Amino acid sequence: MNKKGELASSPVVALGGQGPVAAHLAAANGFPPQVYRPLVAALAADFTVRAAFPLAMRSATPPPRRLRWSALAEEMAQRLLEADAHALVGLGHSLGATLTMMAAARHPGLFRALVLMDPVLFPYRYLLPFALLRALGLHDRFPLAARARRRRATFPSREAAAAHYRARPLFRRWHPDAFTAYIAHGLVPDEAGGVRLAYPPAWEAAIFANPPLEAWRWARQVNLPTLVLYGERTHAFLPSARRRLRRLWPHATFVALPGVGHMFPMEKPQETATQITAWIRSLHL
Repeated sequence: MNKKGELASSPVVALGGQGPVAAHLAAANGFPPQVYRPLVAALAADFTVRAAFPLAMRSATPPPRRLRWSALAEEMAQRLLEADAHALVGLGHSLGATLTMMAAARHPGLFRALVLMDPVLFPYRYLLPFALLRALGLHDRFPLAARARRRRATFPSREAAAAHYRARPLFRRWHPDAFTAYIAHGLVPDEAGGVRLAYPPAWEAAIFANPPLEAWRWARQVNLPTLVLYGERTHAFLPSARRRLRRLWPHATFVALPGVGHMFPMEKPQETATQITAWIRSLHL
């Protein structure tokens, strides 16, 4: 463990694939990268995919109260640079999509194309209230943050955790292999003989409590081939944000996946992969 209390190892794990296109996948808040393995399996002929483990899953210290997503993006980028990664296709979902965009802006040689799945980019009408709450020190009261802090963190067994999560609406439509990966990799043994969440609720809550108010500034610095995928029923990437991003990125391709919401990479991995593969092949990378 280093002086800051972080774990000394900073693993970049292989998620799968044997294709010619090297890619990095950045996960959504609260999830281990392995839940995307069904998606990676569907991309395997074209991609070889790795993932830098989220800082939240590696840190031995609590998160800062005023957490900056740009700092998370830089930390992720440094893990990739240490692994001698460059000219990657950046695959990102939700938080991971926004971090990938920020890392691409700060490190131009790191990525050569981006696939952003339901990126977190708030409409401007949301940013002022968020900024005011942060200035008043009330940002911990954001509903998503409050729910994350209350999340059950321990279970007597993986089987008990699976029964608990299987009944939750969030997981109801997940591909079975994605759900199995969450139970296998989203939980770790605890000192009491049971299991606990590998992604601490305190970190998940801190990320939700500090939305990326500066994300549009980073978006203006990105000029890479980009595919923006979003769920037709998404609650995270709203129509006004999509319209603004279309104006900002005339070079980007926007595709809506019908009948799905924010969790579409885990719910419809084959359909998601079909869109990504068709687009990447069109680039002739």
